[in-house]
Amino acid sequence: MAWDRRRRRGSGTGPLAFVANNLALVVCTVIALVVLVIARAQEPLFESTREALNDATAPMMEMLAVPGAEVRRWGEGFSSFFSVYEENQRLREENARLLAAQRDFAALQRKVQ
Repeated sequence: MAWDRRRRRGSGTGPLAFVANNLALVVCTVIALVVLVIARAQEPLFESTREALNDATAPMMEMLAVPGAEVRRWGEGFSSFFSVYEENQRLREENARLLAAQRDFAALQRKVQ
């Protein structure tokens, strides 16, 4: 690629290059921070707006909660599967240990008789 003499050296690099290239993002971030500070300082001013937004978005949030509950239920099923598998392994080991003890007990009982 040929060198463009009109391009300033280092304009696309450096710590402020991101800010310079994304000015709209910076402006939106500053506006959002100002609104957050005002909302914290003047809570009664934003309370009615917050209530209206909660009322308007409640049905959508309930609709989105259904798949979330299903995913959570499936996750609990997978975790219970692994815990049941581990408990099954532990019970098999305990069963083998008890069978060995029972054989030893039967051998000692035959010896006593």
